[in-house]
Amino acid sequence: MVLSRLTPLLFVLGLLGCAEELNIPEAPPGDPCTTLDDCAPAGEPVCGAPRACVDGVCEATPSLFRACP
Repeated sequence: MVLSRLTPLLFVLGLLGCAEELNIPEAPPGDPCTTLDDCAPAGEPVCGAPRACVDGVCEATPSLFRACP
């Protein structure tokens, strides 16, 4: 009785096999950053259409809008 319940489970586990190796993608191109301020030109306020810091890299084209004071 126990074997009849385990047979489908063993079949499914056999089909799954081993997990594939994890392939980590390379970092996207761009300037490294940690905050939004790192992507803004030095000495200018962070307003208008600044580039965002995404996954540690400044985005290529601005996707944000901040009103200037």
